[in-house]
Amino acid sequence: MKNLKYVRAEDQLESESETPREIDTTPLLGEWVNTNSSTRGILKVVISREDDDVFIRVLGACSPSPCDWGVARVDTVYSTSVRSSDPMAVTATYDFGFLETRLEANLSLGLLVIANFNTFRDGSGRSDYFSREFFYHSKAQAEHSFHRVTRKGSISSMRAEDESDIDGPVPPGSVDPTPFLGDWSSTNSATRGIARLKVQGDDDGLIIHGFGACPPSLCDWLTARGKVFADGVTSKRGLAFNALYDFGFKETYLQAKVKKGVLVVANLNKFKDGSGRSNYFSREFFYRAPA
Repeated sequence: MKNLKYVRAEDQLESESETPREIDTTPLLGEWVNTNSSTRGILKVVISREDDDVFIRVLGACSPSPCDWGVARVDTVYSTSVRSSDPMAVTATYDFGFLETRLEANLSLGLLVIANFNTFRDGSGRSDYFSREFFYHSKAQAEHSFHRVTRKGSISSMRAEDESDIDGPVPPGSVDPTPFLGDWSSTNSATRGIARLKVQGDDDGLIIHGFGACPPSLCDWLTARGKVFADGVTSKRGLAFNALYDFGFKETYLQAKVKKGVLVVANLNKFKDGSGRSNYFSREFFYRAPA
């Protein structure tokens, strides 16, 4: 893949002389409150900016008091296309030692949709799990929203979702990848993004073979490893997977789940070649070809 400049039509600029655009993060800033007041996950987040950096602060639903996750630097801000300054998504990672949580937040019809991939490192047997929640923009002043909560002793959760209702260790076992296996084609025959994904399983998770839309043919992305996440800490049912493609000039991170027979794939594209293209977010839908 040496000297590649694009792996699908969406990556291309109309002219290589186009002026780079700085993504305006203003619509993302402020306090965002969960639409579900009884959530067991994230209660609220605050997104702020300091000079050129963007930060996120999370309040988790813990009992009897909320868990303040502290502040994390946003890894990347994503736009709506390679030539846009409109903000669409951000990513950030929290490392709690016993648990790593990757947050992927995107704007959708006035809501902030936060998908999070949770990976346990403590040998507790809890399944790595995925969850997605919805947040509305609050009119409250963000600087007065959080009261620091200090958790004493051994920390094993940062929200109620992390806790197991099983007495004793969670029975071991891998998360079932079956819902994702197959040959998936884009529902949009005129897509400029991902045209096809072939998903296979092995003992280490998933093997994702991607094909980008590069008219008049397809760009073969070859394969990337995919990791399966359950729908809860005690579940073995696969709910979502993620995968990372590194093409050299850019990285494409896939986040996917199956909903009513449709594979919904959000992808975050980060350029590393100094071309001036905006990092961008897109979402696509796929149907599974008959066996």
